[in-house]
Amino acid sequence: PDLMRAVAQAAWRYMDRLLDSFIACPSEVCFYDICWATGSNMGPRMFEAWVGEEIRRACQKVRAAGKYISLYTLGRIRELMDCMVDAGPHMIATFEPNEGDISLAEAKNRYGARVCLMGNFDCVVLARGSVEQARREAARCLDEAMEGGGFILGTADEVPADARPENLRAIVEVAREQGRY
Repeated sequence: PDLMRAVAQAAWRYMDRLLDSFIACPSEVCFYDICWATGSNMGPRMFEAWVGEEIRRACQKVRAAGKYISLYTLGRIRELMDCMVDAGPHMIATFEPNEGDISLAEAKNRYGARVCLMGNFDCVVLARGSVEQARREAARCLDEAMEGGGFILGTADEVPADARPENLRAIVEVAREQGRY
């Protein structure tokens, strides 16, 4: 644990420099990547001990600069959500539908008044699905989280290199038809 704390402190110093660079640049939104922690299936006590302080500092620093911060996560995050939301980010992404353990609807219900949610569109549908499947997936995401605002329709991690352009267009069409685009 002592060696790991020393490594973590070195990493935090590096991340502080990255945050300083972000704050000095014209970009307004920082995606703070903590997928290394969320994707490793840490329990809430370990997450709080190893990541909580880091994300609280990052959120405070970015907010003090008048900019926005999103925590970029992966995997099973249900038990970590309280810690992440309490840290004070403006947004949390990505809410994976296949590897995750909290639905977008549950996250919206529990945390939607305190933090913006982003993601949840199944990336596999972009590459392997039909246009109709892409439309249904976009509508599902909007149905689960659009009500009352505080949701950004996006993918659950990435746009695959082999994504079908017609499926990407379908997402935009559904957002225009059903959302506030």
